[in-house]
Amino acid sequence: MRAGRLRVPPNQRSYRWEDEHVTDLFQDLSKAIDGEDYFLGTIVLTGTAGPIPEVTDGQQRLATTTILLAAIRDFFSERAKRKIVQQLESDFLSTIEYGSEEAVPRLALNTDDNQFFINAFLLRPEDRPTYNTADLSESNKRLLKAFQLAKRHVQDISSVMT
Repeated sequence: MRAGRLRVPPNQRSYRWEDEHVTDLFQDLSKAIDGEDYFLGTIVLTGTAGPIPEVTDGQQRLATTTILLAAIRDFFSERAKRKIVQQLESDFLSTIEYGSEEAVPRLALNTDDNQFFINAFLLRPEDRPTYNTADLSESNKRLLKAFQLAKRHVQDISSVMT
């Protein structure tokens, strides 16, 4: 089994979280960091015929948490903290395939969202394509909005810490 990789089944629903869900998760995670108990919820995985477990329940939380981690990585990237960027990527965002030496996402979303998820968040900012939001699906727009909220959340945290 590929350690540390998960995938959403291709036919699983697309990203559905609205701003309030995303914001609630970020606030809850902040409280947990401050020492309050927080139960993230159950993540249900199923074994498959392939080597990568599938996410049966919890994909919205996993996707949103990954987006937050990408926003944190981007924050450090903007500050030229290369070692932190590399560590965040290898621990949480992607792993390197030994045969090809290519980065492979630790979380793969469903067929409708996965390529956008990779290009818009998992790639480093300088490698990302630009998107016309009018051309995006509704779930891709929600993913993009979650990323904007994540970036704002990271900025808010960093301003308190400085």
